[in-house]
Amino acid sequence: CDEKKVENEYEFGDDGEGVNKKLRLILRDSHIAGDADAAYLDSEAVATLEPSLSTKCKGAVHIPGEIVVDPWLFPLAMATHSREIGEKAGLGDVIQTGREVVMEKSEFDKN
Repeated sequence: CDEKKVENEYEFGDDGEGVNKKLRLILRDSHIAGDADAAYLDSEAVATLEPSLSTKCKGAVHIPGEIVVDPWLFPLAMATHSREIGEKAGLGDVIQTGREVVMEKSEFDKN
């Protein structure tokens, strides 16, 4: 890959905060990794696709098919779902994870 050509191909202008430079590098790295459909979205395109986002969003890199999972919420969602399935199946409020976890003693979902 010709680095000089890649640098010129991924110019979006300077936003004064380095955001566009970071997005340009993410896009370049995505293309190098084989994500040929990755594309830069300016603030208007982002607002069209995600109207609930802040208007302060300066741009984004869209990689079709890529999913980002919150590492904190995902296991909590899995535990909640497992608990619901266990209750529906009449297994009680217990999740088996190689160790028995008794939900009455858990504080993860109590307010």
